[in-house]
Amino acid sequence: MTAFGRGSVDTLEGRYVVELHSVNRKGLEIQVYLPKDYLSFDVHLRKWLAPFAQRGQVTIRVNLQREEASLLRNLAPKLKSLQSVWSQLAFELGYKPQEVIDLRFLLERMTDEPEKLDEDQYKKGLKEAFEKAIHEWQGMREIEGKALAHDIKQRIEKLENYLAEIKDHAPKVAEEYRVRVTARLKEISQDLLANEERVMREAALLAEKIDIEEEITRLYSHFAQMATALKGNEKGVGRSMEFLVQEMLREMNTIGSKSTNLEVSQLIILMKSELEKIREQVQNIE
Repeated sequence: MTAFGRGSVDTLEGRYVVELHSVNRKGLEIQVYLPKDYLSFDVHLRKWLAPFAQRGQVTIRVNLQREEASLLRNLAPKLKSLQSVWSQLAFELGYKPQEVIDLRFLLERMTDEPEKLDEDQYKKGLKEAFEKAIHEWQGMREIEGKALAHDIKQRIEKLENYLAEIKDHAPKVAEEYRVRVTARLKEISQDLLANEERVMREAALLAEKIDIEEEITRLYSHFAQMATALKGNEKGVGRSMEFLVQEMLREMNTIGSKSTNLEVSQLIILMKSELEKIREQVQNIE
């Protein structure tokens, strides 16, 4: 589901900032952006996220914001050490250190010397910032999840109302079909009038084949399962709900193909329209 979370922690090295952003996807895709010196923490971030995400595209961005006081505390000793070394070398080579050794020169030399990373300390601050971000992110997802559940529940109620109308028409569907087949057979051959009982029996058998009671019963069952899924707290429930939507569509298509009743056909169209909206919403649910 679409959500955003941000967490930050102040440490001696600076401020660790973690941002989480997710958008809807059928599968799970995780993108992690870290400062180049901290790429080894990619695996930790993915591991920390795993219990919270099963679907969607999740982006994790990490920044280390060094404040002036922190920079002074960390850089000053290193710059002084570099200045001493290069000044001595310049003096031995016959140059005046004050003319060739300036701040820019020292900073350029520092870029050639990678800073030693305190992994345990960084990991501790990073995890604390991540936990704050995930808490905010989860809060937004819960709000959206409740809204989605409410919307789907209302649409299921609409489907149940439409299905109740179809159920009222169900006895008429079989009878109309039997009458239509009987009339057609009589038109084809007057000889069949001599064996009207057989015609009626065959027509009744055909009418049985187009009975929609079983499909109606299964649809009610699917609606009940969907309602149960919306109330539960199971992980990965979105995939189960997608399966239920597919089964609902299958039953609706069967009813539509069996019935030639105009009212039933119109109701099936309305049901499919609502079901398509549910399908789109279900894809956003984990």
